[in-house]
Amino acid sequence: MALLCDPWVTGTAFDDGWALCSPSAFGPEVIDAITHIWVSHEHPDHFSPASLRSIPEERRSSIEVLYQPTKDRKVLEFCGKLGFRTRELEARRWTPLGSDVSVWVAPWSSGDSILGVRTPEATFLNLNDAVAHHAPTLNLLRKHLDGVDIDVVMTQFSYANWEGNPDDVERRRRVAALKLDAMVAQTQAFEPRYVIPFASFVYFCHEENHYLNDEANRVGDAVAVLRDRTDAEPVVLYPGDRWTFGDEHDDAAAIERYDADVAAVLGAGAWVTSPTVDLPELQELARSFLAKLGELNGERTLAAMRRLGLLQAAHLWITDLDLAVRLDRDGLAPAPEHRSEAGCDLALGSEALAFCFRQLYGGSTLNVNGRFREPAGGDPSRFRRYMQISGLNNRGVTIWGAGPEVAKKATRVALDRLDRLRSH
Repeated sequence: MALLCDPWVTGTAFDDGWALCSPSAFGPEVIDAITHIWVSHEHPDHFSPASLRSIPEERRSSIEVLYQPTKDRKVLEFCGKLGFRTRELEARRWTPLGSDVSVWVAPWSSGDSILGVRTPEATFLNLNDAVAHHAPTLNLLRKHLDGVDIDVVMTQFSYANWEGNPDDVERRRRVAALKLDAMVAQTQAFEPRYVIPFASFVYFCHEENHYLNDEANRVGDAVAVLRDRTDAEPVVLYPGDRWTFGDEHDDAAAIERYDADVAAVLGAGAWVTSPTVDLPELQELARSFLAKLGELNGERTLAAMRRLGLLQAAHLWITDLDLAVRLDRDGLAPAPEHRSEAGCDLALGSEALAFCFRQLYGGSTLNVNGRFREPAGGDPSRFRRYMQISGLNNRGVTIWGAGPEVAKKATRVALDRLDRLRSH
């Protein structure tokens, strides 16, 4: 059997915000061997519809897609419609897959999940994007693993989202160092024999975000830290490389090839550009977006949030339109009081804003791809509150964790109580 994890092998991700540094080795030999695919979460560098569709239809019925338990089951339903067999794994329970192989999944914050794989030779722990580096969190994770010893840890070695405006270099340098510290903490907690730093071999590829590459860690940085501060042996694998547990592995060739690939893509400066979306289309998209929030959460729920100051108007500077707009309950309208981005809550391109309105997960995508700036004098949380609500809705959760009708009733009670308090 062969288990494939989080295949993203073609195209860009996060609304053209990320691209792969190195070409994939996802050829017929790999595809023919696959028996199972595990997807950690819905982000497009893990759940890539294009990559799943690249698997020939005649092969899909013999491949089982594994996923964590969720309210909406939409990932598994999507894969089922493509022709894959699907299985929802029970959380924090070892599940046999056959051939003396079993898997263990732990749902994590923001919809992510962690995978354990136990084989006769070794036990692997794939932490991928999970933010797990504090001692109490790592100790709890070890407890949930039922005392199983981990032989190989696979983890993240650099930042992978927006980290400041172009001049916030020191912030990115600090965050990059913290990512290496987290990798060390994970290694010290699980005491594996090997660590595979594998997340992620990507770069910020858009003209609006490429500056974020300036302080990103390279895999060679991760190897140096692991060797200096832990007893684990790092294993770096370039696409197409093979490694058998227990064998010696020379990382130098893989590191050299990755460094060359990164230098080539960053040196070329061939950044992705996006088309301009005009104001009337943005306004129509905003109307549909706000209507969807009202439908899913209840208009009175949103009204209550506005009355309590929890959902305020957001001012946005649209960079390619040279225009400030106001997003509020009535939709999107020009804000002539702002003649530049100064004082606006967020500055971003029209296409990036359109994506936020088109998809319930658009705000999460924007935070990852970093295609925005935070102008001085603004309050980004005003816009992000809209995106937080839609992000919850995307995961099948509405405000207060209730369905629309329950949310409406709860909001009505809260408003009645608030009115009584004011009348006294």
